[in-house]
Amino acid sequence: MKKWTIHPAVYKSDFERLKTWFLQAREDLNREEIDQWQDWPALEASLKTLLIAEEGYFVYRGNEPIGFYGLSFYDQVYEKYRIWSNESYGAVHRLVMNPLVKGEGLSRQLFTQFERQIKQGERKSVRIDTHSDNQRMRHILKQEEYRYCGKICLLDGSERLAYEKGIKE
Repeated sequence: MKKWTIHPAVYKSDFERLKTWFLQAREDLNREEIDQWQDWPALEASLKTLLIAEEGYFVYRGNEPIGFYGLSFYDQVYEKYRIWSNESYGAVHRLVMNPLVKGEGLSRQLFTQFERQIKQGERKSVRIDTHSDNQRMRHILKQEEYRYCGKICLLDGSERLAYEKGIKE
């Protein structure tokens, strides 16, 4: 069995790979008529910001990168809302799978890895949001026992559904 590991993403060496992954995910969402990640210039800028801030991580299965997520321990938007628990948290954003492993059911492994990383950061919960039309992500969040907290508005004014999960000791 191949070992699962987390590796920090590096802007200069990883951006082009991530760009390919995100553009494919963007196409998939568009085909499903989900208006998420359709503004490429905004998505590209937020991805670059995340990488430059050293808040991006790859999940590897052996030597193969299977997914990516952004993780921060503070989120300006999340702080405006009182829908969350009062626990310290890690905020997960920009979750994307390697198109070569799409359909293999590996998203659960990404959740396992970032939840472990958040726990190691001595945080007590995970916060995440998604587009209301993204039924696949909403289904995964339900399977992973995330609690729906309510609606939030991002800095650009778009609405998202907010979820949180406590991390067990």
